[in-house]
Amino acid sequence: ELGHLEGAILIPVQELAARVGELDAIKGKEILVYCRSGRRSLTASDILQQNGHSAINVEGGMVEWNELKLPGVEYHK
Repeated sequence: ELGHLEGAILIPVQELAARVGELDAIKGKEILVYCRSGRRSLTASDILQQNGHSAINVEGGMVEWNELKLPGVEYHK
């Protein structure tokens, strides 16, 4: 409903610890981490940082991203 950022790799926070290895190819690059409101993505950012990734939490999540009409959103059809 709120969409997702173009090119995003979507991993639910409850699966992230088990799937963090999927992101090894982008280790060293900054990762924007987001969810609906920014709360779960804060937890996900912590998990990524503990595993050596440079993770940045998008405060306000997709709710705020859409309110600000920022670019790059794909919507499910």
